[in-house]
Amino acid sequence: MSVYRNPIFWMFLAFLSFIVITLIFSSVLTPYVCALVLAYLLAPLVDRLETLGISRPISGIIILIFAIGCIVGSILLVIPIFIQQAEMLISAFPRIYNRCLVLLERLLPTFIENNFSLETEVLNAGEVLKRQGLNFVSGFTFYAFALLDLILLIFVIPIITFYLLVDWNKILIKSARSLPDQVSTEINGVAVKIDNLLTGFVRGQLIICIVLSIFYSVALSFLGLSYGLLIGVFAGLISFIPFVGAALGAAIAVSVALYQFWDTSLFIVYVALVFIAGQLLESNFFTPKLIGSAVRLHPIAIMLSISIGGTVAGITGILLAIPLAGIFAVLLRELSYQYLDNTFFKDPE
Repeated sequence: MSVYRNPIFWMFLAFLSFIVITLIFSSVLTPYVCALVLAYLLAPLVDRLETLGISRPISGIIILIFAIGCIVGSILLVIPIFIQQAEMLISAFPRIYNRCLVLLERLLPTFIENNFSLETEVLNAGEVLKRQGLNFVSGFTFYAFALLDLILLIFVIPIITFYLLVDWNKILIKSARSLPDQVSTEINGVAVKIDNLLTGFVRGQLIICIVLSIFYSVALSFLGLSYGLLIGVFAGLISFIPFVGAALGAAIAVSVALYQFWDTSLFIVYVALVFIAGQLLESNFFTPKLIGSAVRLHPIAIMLSISIGGTVAGITGILLAIPLAGIFAVLLRELSYQYLDNTFFKDPE
């Protein structure tokens, strides 16, 4: 079969084109891509309600309200505790900084003398604000428009998601009917593999975030770390950001431990061991079992995809790197199977 008549080749080309177009027009397409992802995740729930005799539009509204309600309810449930601990943590930052500085002075006196001679200037918030005042004023308009964009996204994304949920099955049916009969079975088979990959990835990542949030918050609270609940839940929830999440959570926890357990260095070691244990559990058990089996990517390929995603699209690229690399691998794997099954490859004569 000629490569130009190979349906998998065109799927591969369409996938690459979608990524390029999304990157070029990211400012315009962001709400639509977010809505597409949400519709993909929520469509099975809408289908379930529809089988119970509820019309599709009503099912879409119910599921959207339920999803938004879960998010808002969770926030309202834990936000008072988070606010209280966040305020205490922010107010403690100057003391944490001073104690860390004293520790560094004891351990590395020469380094401190050479690099921290401007301590008073750094801690003088008034002088910093004066120097940065003009920059703040000039940047106020930018941040105001960014906030406006965020508010618009919050309202626009649910609307787009609703329309996609209502017409989701119609879109799938029309897409399937537009395929020639001789290639529809092959394309549908690849689409099912991609769907299984994405479903397994999302499910596995969600389970990992929940388990790590519980593990970190319980372990840190058991050790008696101040703000342990806030830091533990935060570290667990951002663990979906590869490498960055665990490093950031550990840095915050160890900083607080340096302040709280100043005279008992063993507790600081315990706090660090909590995050080391969490990372060992994630990398050696949870990720291989829940995500590795779904995306079928080698660890080196995962690291490479995260590096490329971060370079091209920042945090968004890091978040989407693994599922996109998984889709890329599925299509590339199918192309390689067809190549190996090619008559020319089997019998060049």
